[in-house]
Formats: sequence, C-alpha cells, structure tokens
Amino acid sequence: MKILELIKKYVAHSRWKFCPPQKRDILIFDGIKNPFKEYVKKSNYNILYRRGEEINLFILLICILKFKITSKSYFEFFIKYANPKIILTAIDNLETFYTLYKVTKVPNLFIQNGVRSAWNDVFTDKKVFAKKNKKKFLVNHMLVFNKTVAKKYNFFITGKTYPIGSFNNNIIYLKKKIKKKKEVLFISTFKPHLIESKKKIFSKFSQKYFFSREGEAIVRLSNLCKKYNLKLNILGRNSGKNKIMEKQFFDMSCKVDYNFFTQEDFKINSYQIMEKYKYVITIDSTLAIENFAKKNRTGFFFNRPYKFPINTRRFGGLEKLSRKGPNWTTYNNNKEFDRVFKFLIKGSDKNWTKTFKNHNYKTLNYDGGNKTFLKIINKYI
Repeated sequence: MKILELIKKYVAHSRWKFCPPQKRDILIFDGIKNPFKEYVKKSNYNILYRRGEEINLFILLICILKFKITSKSYFEFFIKYANPKIILTAIDNLETFYTLYKVTKVPNLFIQNGVRSAWNDVFTDKKVFAKKNKKKFLVNHMLVFNKTVAKKYNFFITGKTYPIGSFNNNIIYLKKKIKKKKEVLFISTFKPHLIESKKKIFSKFSQKYFFSREGEAIVRLSNLCKKYNLKLNILGRNSGKNKIMEKQFFDMSCKVDYNFFTQEDFKINSYQIMEKYKYVITIDSTLAIENFAKKNRTGFFFNRPYKFPINTRRFGGLEKLSRKGPNWTTYNNNKEFDRVFKFLIKGSDKNWTKTFKNHNYKTLNYDGGNKTFLKIINKYI
C-alpha cells in the first residue's frame, strides 16, 4: 500500500509523532501484539506501528523527499533511524517481516502466535510457501510450537528454528500453585465475524453447517456434566456486541445451569483463568492446547465436518496424529464424547502422565519462562 493511501485510511484515528525514533536496542514490529514487554523494559525498545495507529511524521517526510512513498520504504527508514540490534515480532505469518533482513541487515526474530493449519493459512499460500523463496526470505530466529511447524518454515524461509511451544503460554504468571476447582471449563471458539469477513472461505460451509457443531458439543457436554454432577463453565472469546451474541448462542444450547464469562470480566488473563479449573475441554482452541502443554487435564471434541482443510484445525491435525487418542476424538458421536470425557475426569494420574509423555511434545513444547528467547536476546543486548 502506498504511503498516501495509508495516510488517507488512518488519518482520522492515527497518533502523530514529530520527532525521529530514538535509537534503542530492540524494535518491535507491530503495535497490537507485544508479549515481549514481559521481558524487556519499555525504555529499551521502539514499536513500529505497521497498521497506521501511529505515524512518525519525520520518517514520512523522508519518504516523500526521497520519492519512496510506500509502506515498505516507511518501514525501512524507520528501522534505519531506530538503529536496533534486533527486530522482534509476535506475528509469524507476515510475509513483509520475512524480507526485512535482506534490506536492513538487522537480525530478526518471530514467535508463532497461533496454531497453524491448512485452512487459509501461510502454509497454503502458494506464493509464499514455495521453496524458491528461501533465497529472498530470511528470519534469523523462528520460535515455533513444535518440530512439524519448524520443518514447514524451514521449507521456505532461511534461518534457525526453535521448537519452544507457545511464547505466551511459556510466560509464568502464577508464583505459586493454586488449588484447582473440580469443575469443567469449556474454551469457546465461537467467531461470529468470520461469516462476514471471510465469505470465500465459508462458501462451501454455511454458518449453520459450521457453528451448529459448537452448539452440538455444548448439548453433549452439558449432559455429561449433569451425569457426573459437575459444574459447567464456559470461557467466551468475544467482547462487546459479539460477547452478547456468544452468550445467547450458548444459552440456546446448554441443558444445565452454567457460568459464562470472558477475560474482560476479570483483572487476570485467560491463562490465569484456565489455571483455576481441573478439567478443560474444547473443540479446537489454541488456548486448550497450551493448557495441555502444561500437563493439565485437557480434552478435545473435534466434531466439525471432517473434511479437508477444516479437519487440519483439530488437535494434532498438522502433526498428523491419529483421528482419536486418549484425550481427543474427531468422531462426532456420543460414544466418543463419553470416552474422552470419562478419561478427562476419571483417568488415573499414571495414565495422564503417559498421555503427556506420548503426545504433548508433538503438538506443543513448553519452555517455562521463555529461557530460549532470553538466551537469544542476551546475545544482542
């Protein structure tokens, strides 16, 4: 996008900075996702706002004077004046970031920000996911969920991969162990906005065809909670009007009294909320996979249509795990739901330890405190 188009698009709500960026050791590429603040001081990094939330007038004028009026030129001049020792981003599927090193010669690092699949993802974009791109794409340090994802990125990007698991999940929020409630927490994946924003993706699957499966899961789950006399809680993922819509959706599906809440209802984040419950279950939430990585009891009911590419969203889909295992299933029937749920609440600690050992590392590693990240950063600053 050209700079003038960018200005026109964001001028109404952008912040304007008039001084050049201060020279700091670290540059964070993107202003919305910044988990790095947990480890680096604010005084030691700049943020390059790539979505137009903040525009540096000094850098913009340089672009105009040099007749290089593109967002790419803006990024390059900003980086030049900020003079960082390393560039970080929490967005791993951003093609622009893959090309920065070739232009700036500044070492860079990305962290994987979500589960990857074959459904509208970076690994299915043929223009990006191509072996020939290794000549133009270079990311010095790629911190990813597991070895399968590492292999995928190594196919089209030059650089070193580190299977650390989820960076956000690796942040240690709790100073001490807390006693978990013997209740069920369902992690919602309800996304009402997808129907409008991604019509092409959903052309084969109507809203009823896709999201009715979430309702079906709740019907079965609420019946199982009633059978085993367990309280049901639902952690929603939306806010504002969408939060109200999500609550109404579950009200229509749930067969028992339940608690519905989202992160905005508390002063703690979703990871801390999740740690309060002994039994966590979902259809295909990344948050639940992160919970399993911490050796917490977690179950997966993937009852969505088992058709490619949707089926790659399920637990272990990209890693090609079998269609069912001790704590997961992709078969949409009561028998399978009962089996997974019973293992979730009745399975012995010995069998759960075995399950963690055999399957956990294949989907998500765990690097408590992000020691690998800190080791890399300390080499530069």
